[in-house]
Amino acid sequence: MRFHTRIILGMLFFMVAGISLAQEEVSETTALHSESPKRLFLTDLYVQRGIPSGDNFAGNGLDGGIGFGMRMQLYLLNNFYIGGALSQDFMSVKNTSIAGEYSRATKFNTYLFVGYDYLLNDDWNVTADLGYGYSQNKNRQNSSQGGGKFRDTGNVLRFTTSLEYTFSSGVSFFFSPSYEVVNYNIDAAAALN
Repeated sequence: MRFHTRIILGMLFFMVAGISLAQEEVSETTALHSESPKRLFLTDLYVQRGIPSGDNFAGNGLDGGIGFGMRMQLYLLNNFYIGGALSQDFMSVKNTSIAGEYSRATKFNTYLFVGYDYLLNDDWNVTADLGYGYSQNKNRQNSSQGGGKFRDTGNVLRFTTSLEYTFSSGVSFFFSPSYEVVNYNIDAAAALN
């Protein structure tokens, strides 16, 4: 079984196990003024739109696409939390002379993060977290380009914020912009050096 598949299956197992454990209900007002967090565990499944930027091969050569991700976080005391996340973005090449001779790119991130959840009132929260982890960019050629696959690996530093509206104790709506910086270790062919 591939490494990425094992990570996804492991996170899904913990998500189901977390949902299966019932917690004692505490009133929203009591939770705002107590030392213990309003919730202990959060799983977030989301769809995202990547926007490559910068004066580099990604910003000038790739066109962003739809992606998806999953975050799991454990709340500590005083509304601090820690967690882990997986995300995948699909991009197309808009300029092969800048990005390289391939037709599409897939970016996979897995990272750990730490953050803080600020409770505005019973319904609204604002969060911010900082994450660091592994990133892989898989570049693929179509059949007319040779059908090759090329992988670049590196590190991701991700800053995520969110504005959350709570509908009930188990359902919330998030608006969550994030910014990430990815540094890849790109091994160029000897002929290009």
